[in-house]
Amino acid sequence: MATREGRAVRYIFGDFVLSPSEQRLRRGEKIVRLGGRPMEILTALVERAGQVVSKEDLSKRAWPRTTVDESNLKVNIAAIRRALEALEPETRFIATVSGQGYRFVAPVDLTPWPIPAAARRHNLPRPADLLGRSEDLTEISTKVLQRPLMTITGPGGVGKTSLAVAVGHGAVEHFRDGIWMVDLCVIDSDRYLASAIAQEMGIAIHADDPQAALTAALAYRQCLLVLDGCENSLDQAARLATLLATAAPGIHVLATSREPLRIADEAVHHLRPLVVPAASGTLEAREVLTVPAVALFVARAVAAAPGFGLQDDDAPTVVEICRRLDGLPLALELAATRVGAFGLRGLLRVLNERLDILDDGRRAGHSRHRGLTATLDWSHGLLSAEEQALFRRLCVFHGVFPLEAALAVGGPSGGTESGCMGHLADLVAKSLVVAVPGRSPRYRLLDTTRGYGLRRLAESGEGDAVRRRHAELCLAQCRGVAARRSAQPASDLSEDLLVLVHNVRAALDWCLTDRRDPALGRRLAAEALGVWDTLSLLQERIEACERSLATVAPSDGPEGRDESALRASLAAALLQVEGPTARIAELWSGSLARAERMSDLDGQLRALWGLCDFKTWVGDHRASFALTQRIRTLAAAGRDHAAVAAVDRSTATSLRYLGRLDEARDAAERLLARAARRDAPGRRLEDHGLVAARGTLANILWLQGRPDRAVAESRRALVEADAGGHAFALTNALAHTVIPIALHGGDLDEAERGLARLGPHVAHHAMRIWRVIADGLEAIVSIRRGDAGGLHRLEDALVEMGEIGFRMRRPAYLGSLASGLAAHGRLPDALARIDAALSASERGGELWCRPELLRIRGEILLASAGTDGEPDAARHFRQAMELAGSQGAATWRLRAATSLAALDDRYGGRAALAAFVEEFDAALDTPDLRAARARLAGEARPGSDAGWPVSLA
Repeated sequence: MATREGRAVRYIFGDFVLSPSEQRLRRGEKIVRLGGRPMEILTALVERAGQVVSKEDLSKRAWPRTTVDESNLKVNIAAIRRALEALEPETRFIATVSGQGYRFVAPVDLTPWPIPAAARRHNLPRPADLLGRSEDLTEISTKVLQRPLMTITGPGGVGKTSLAVAVGHGAVEHFRDGIWMVDLCVIDSDRYLASAIAQEMGIAIHADDPQAALTAALAYRQCLLVLDGCENSLDQAARLATLLATAAPGIHVLATSREPLRIADEAVHHLRPLVVPAASGTLEAREVLTVPAVALFVARAVAAAPGFGLQDDDAPTVVEICRRLDGLPLALELAATRVGAFGLRGLLRVLNERLDILDDGRRAGHSRHRGLTATLDWSHGLLSAEEQALFRRLCVFHGVFPLEAALAVGGPSGGTESGCMGHLADLVAKSLVVAVPGRSPRYRLLDTTRGYGLRRLAESGEGDAVRRRHAELCLAQCRGVAARRSAQPASDLSEDLLVLVHNVRAALDWCLTDRRDPALGRRLAAEALGVWDTLSLLQERIEACERSLATVAPSDGPEGRDESALRASLAAALLQVEGPTARIAELWSGSLARAERMSDLDGQLRALWGLCDFKTWVGDHRASFALTQRIRTLAAAGRDHAAVAAVDRSTATSLRYLGRLDEARDAAERLLARAARRDAPGRRLEDHGLVAARGTLANILWLQGRPDRAVAESRRALVEADAGGHAFALTNALAHTVIPIALHGGDLDEAERGLARLGPHVAHHAMRIWRVIADGLEAIVSIRRGDAGGLHRLEDALVEMGEIGFRMRRPAYLGSLASGLAAHGRLPDALARIDAALSASERGGELWCRPELLRIRGEILLASAGTDGEPDAARHFRQAMELAGSQGAATWRLRAATSLAALDDRYGGRAALAAFVEEFDAALDTPDLRAARARLAGEARPGSDAGWPVSLA
């Protein structure tokens, strides 16, 4: 297990400490370097120390979505053994059980470690005053810490939610990663449950299976999930709770439901109505007020009618009211709001009449259900026609809704705004609508009253008309998101957008699934793209696009701009989930063709941008650059100044990979300077694009021999990514900027600090593609450290990248692999890999690293043939110097000259090296410059610094 009793767990074996929640293995103060997959395998073995863990279970743990050959598992087991036994050679840690699997045989101890208070968070609403629930609260609060699943059951209106909120507030100190409440009552479909939980916890799901991705993101967290209203998604809630119990042992679930989830290890607490006084004997006000049901009724009656006070003569009547309503808190609150209008005896009389109607046999069910239904029927019947209409219309909202939304959907056509506001105030006073505390007026309905109102809406015959108004309101709200996003950070919008997305889901279901208005549904889906993007709801965005496009019929005629936008958005989202597949290329091309037929400038630019990103991902940088030129020409012709400005980001990326460094730097600096101006054109380029541009600039500066500025820009990119809060921005800043620049400069500690953030980040957000890239980068660090196990891990990562179709930076990764193979004496393999790297570089136009690849090949030839290989090696070094000089890549030119200078003086390397060193600032002190100066000083012996392993990323 990762956690026990509110504390994270660390496993101790020998001198090693394994911390699954941190994904770290230490020996003393030193980190033992293991890749992502070996770490998963070791954790699985240690968690079940002494037991045989099957090969199948270990493979599923390390490769959850991929079927791999058994040899992959053997390679990783070997890497683990080497890492452990190299440090403690006298100890045996892992035993092979022939035909079955592996067993961790070293003794293992567990130790808890404190939870940092700063990490505790929750999204619980304010706790309500609880009367008569102290015993329930104590019992549930104890069990929720002991049991993985606790379910509070009971009839509607009994107070399950209020009790769960109170339990959550009391448990905050026991859960390191917080308390997170999810209202299942606002989720109409089971398929949104995992996404809803992820939203509330701030987890961005970038995978095609939200439930599996959520489980992976929670694997090492220690928190309490409060799933409220599970009867609305009973099967899905039960499946998810079962999955979490197995895969995320630090997660505890507190559920509320009208019935148990009926799964293993579920503890059930049946919440009964409030205690009601016995009807017999003398009843005095002072005595009955000590009974919870009476105390609640009187408190709510005083709030509704301030002059009300309970007298001894009234005590029997109040007791009878509480008994007739079975002590149900919701029924008591509804009835109490009418004391001022009817008096106590009048209130009892009308309640009896309603209950008699229900008891005449025309309705079945438990008496408690009849009592609540009677109260709702009676409360509804006392409303004016205008109040009844407003009440049932407001029931289409999911979750909290603002005053403006209530007026837009609930108000009558031609009615006055002030009249509608007055009716809303009356509904709040009568406890049929709940006012939510906050800076601006917001409201919600309890699940029980909302369900009742929806039945009334269906009976009214205006259901479709109201739901259409609701969908049109969602459409208008989505259209306002883009403007608000440009004026304030996404983090400031998230709370409002979480509410909006629930309503968008419901509106889309009515438009598309029920096929009431598919055209409106497609418009809404197209406008909601910005909402899903801000909340990182990638899979939901994909699903909505596909559902919307499926409703397009040939009879509808040519597709419009909404359909074009949906196709483009679908392609962009699938790129992040599936990688650059042929289907995505077809979607972009089809979207471009449709936009061209419609003369849709925005659609054409959007499709060209998508194709440009696609070509970059597949490593075809010549095609990518050509597309940036098309974008620039089209945007200029259409006077889209924002697009003309923003295309500099893609232009800088393409030119950088093509090795045209001066042009790339100009584009990146021009974009960043323009973005810093307040009068810059509109924000077509989002913050994560600006982070990417700064990362491109940092990489260019390093290649141009300005390492100090490169490091400064890379750190600034990281700061901006952190400030922006966008998941992809941080991924880009780490994987494509901070870590590569640290690797190029030989700062392995900095690279490892970056990996320590990148690994958990991509796991947290379930980014499959970036997880593979993180594995590759971690393997390169291991190779640079001299760990031969990194070679296998890098080969695995390259195979998986190939399967995905991701070929950006592939030549560089192959160069690192070739250099590492050479360092470990595997020269034929090294030569094959460097040839593959050079071929990929030429084929895709990824020329920025070609000088270094040529130099590495020269070093391999020299190591293979000795002095006989010097002429061929020298030729490669000179080619590298010449190409680096034409690119302006001063760092590569310096490295190639240093390699050439290591040969005999007849090759003239020393003179060239001396000239190149003079071009650098004398104050700079980098590994490359130190090696060059040592070579010039004659301090390095020939052959002593073969130039590998190289950290090329």
